[in-house]
Amino acid sequence: MAEVMTFDEILQDKEYQSEFDRRVTKALDTAKEKWETEAGGLKQQLKDANKAIADFKGLDVDGIQKAADDWKAKFEQSEKEYAARIADMEYDSTLKDALSAYKFTSDYAKQGVHAEVKSKGLKLDNGAIMGLDDAIKAIKESKPDAFAPEEEDKPKPPHGAVYAGRVGGNPAPLPTEKEAMLAAAKAAMKIK
Repeated sequence: MAEVMTFDEILQDKEYQSEFDRRVTKALDTAKEKWETEAGGLKQQLKDANKAIADFKGLDVDGIQKAADDWKAKFEQSEKEYAARIADMEYDSTLKDALSAYKFTSDYAKQGVHAEVKSKGLKLDNGAIMGLDDAIKAIKESKPDAFAPEEEDKPKPPHGAVYAGRVGGNPAPLPTEKEAMLAAAKAAMKIK
C-alpha cells in the first residue's frame, strides 16, 4: 500500500506546492470577486437609499397634502354640479310633460309659463312636481291670455245655424255679414 503523506509533506514537494498555491489563489480570487460584486451591489443600494432619502427631504409634504385636498374638493364640486344638472334636466322634462296637458296660445306663452313655474322653486318628488296644479291655476288667473280657451270655452255657433253644406268633415265657415246680405239680395231677385 502506498504510504499516506501528511499535508506538510505534500507542501514540501515543489510540484504539489505550486499546484496548491494555484488552487488557493484561484479560490481566493473567486471569493474576492464575489465579495466585491456583493459589496458593489450593497454600495449601489446604499447610494440609492441615500438618494431617496435626499429626495424625500426635498419634498413639501404639506404642499402635496394641500394639492391632494384641492383635487378632492374639485372632484366633489364637479360631482355636485353634475348631480344638479341631472336634477335640472329631470325637472325640466317632468315640467314639459306636465305642461303638455295644457293648451297655450303660442310657444312663447308656453315657454313663459314654463319659466314662471320653474322660478317658483317647486320641488320634484317621485316624478311629480309638488304644487304644480296650484301654480298653473294662479298663472291662469294672472295671465289668462297665455292659455288657449278650453273646448267648453270656445264660442259655439248660434242655435239652428246652418252650415252651407258639407256633409261630414268640418263645416264650412259662416258667411260674413256682407256675404249674407249679398246672398239674401240674390235670392230676393232670383239671380244665379
